[in-house]
Amino acid sequence: EALRFIESTGLSNQERVGYESFAEFLATVIFPYAFSQFWFYELYAMAVPIYMPSKETLPLFVNQDYACCPDFEGHRPGHLPFAVHPHSPFDADDWQAMSYWTDFTDYLMTPHIQYFVSLPQLLAMLQTTNHREVSSQMRMVQSARVGEATTFWQTVLTKIADWPSTKSSAPSHSASPTTTTSPEETTATANLEE
Repeated sequence: EALRFIESTGLSNQERVGYESFAEFLATVIFPYAFSQFWFYELYAMAVPIYMPSKETLPLFVNQDYACCPDFEGHRPGHLPFAVHPHSPFDADDWQAMSYWTDFTDYLMTPHIQYFVSLPQLLAMLQTTNHREVSSQMRMVQSARVGEATTFWQTVLTKIADWPSTKSSAPSHSASPTTTTSPEETTATANLEE
């Protein structure tokens, strides 16, 4: 069967509602214009196989976004970014800097993404890749990520919910003998420490 490409802006309004239309595609090809795009995460979560430019050419794509503009460069007083990283993420004129920061993107750090170096290679890969297997692998990774995120947030929210009771185990900052409190303040303080 011949491949047919549909550009995302060419979809009808009805096709753009929800995720059902996108989940029906064999695969998707993303030419990213920024370091992070919601489409990437949404399509991955749906286990739609994703094709992207190779590591060697990806910096040309992701450094088009305004977020790479030198006008945004800056850092907190006392923070020395060059002590940690050899390049500024805003240096879109230096290939080494662009490549260095592209290596930190989820595009390259996420498993089971398919990379192509040329359009002929992309067409060949779309014809020969076992997309069901790739989709299955993506689904397993996504399931594990959801489990990890759920556990993390459950732990955080439990600690927040238990905070007043864990606060009482902290050293007491009782009033000095010369401080007086009203009965209402004493009651409020006692209730907080219970």
